Amino acid sequence: MIKWKTRLFALLILVLVFGVGYSYIVTQGTNIQAQQLHKESATTSTSLGKLQFEIDHNDAVALKPSTFTLQLLPEAGSESETGKLNQPTYSNTLPVHTKVSVTLNMLTMDCGTIQFMMTPDEHGIYHGEGIPVMPGLWVATATVTYDDQPQNEAIHLAFTFDVK
Repeated sequence: MIKWKTRLFALLILVLVFGVGYSYIVTQGTNIQAQQLHKESATTSTSLGKLQFEIDHNDAVALKPSTFTLQLLPEAGSESETGKLNQPTYSNTLPVHTKVSVTLNMLTMDCGTIQFMMTPDEHGIYHGEGIPVMPGLWVATATVTYDDQPQNEAIHLAFTFDVK
């Protein structure tokens, strides 16, 4: 009877050690995946030029407005990029009828979809604010359409960001 209790105790210890080890490995794997996904900006080349969509990384706090920007970057080697012009130029602006909508979704939990529109400033840089509802890893997706472009030809940019 003592051998049976000893074997049961050894099996219980083995299961406990395996469970703790497995939990640690899964947690570490999740942290590595989150770090690889965490970008805070997205850039893509389009027929208009290079678009950049980003968030102020110090800005993402649950239940507080987070500021996002989208802009058309200067072309490589252009005078506005290399600083050859003494006066700022704003020729790198999107077409007049551009619409930029943004959706925010939490990756690890269904918190619904948060949507907002971005509006341009006098320099043609689009700004908008969204409010993530809880801490964790989120994905921001910007959809850019212009000049009555069909929705299936819209430009999409997405990145992940961490909310504190």
